[in-house]
Amino acid sequence: MTNPSPILSSPQKLGNALEIHCLKEELLRGVQLVQNTISTRSTLPILANILFESTEQGLRLSSTDLEVGIRCH
Repeated sequence: MTNPSPILSSPQKLGNALEIHCLKEELLRGVQLVQNTISTRSTLPILANILFESTEQGLRLSSTDLEVGIRCH
């Protein structure tokens, strides 16, 4: 699997908050990619979420259903 282009180039950490600047289309593309593993019928509520992480390369989105995981940079 190839990594799509970075969603954002320089995230800024503000305490526990994260301020990002990106195009709506790029964020939507990343969310649509990782949402494919999110189960709406899981008994573990954490599996119905997307993890947003700030990295040196930009914003990383991740999701899993404990069998399959997707990560998008």
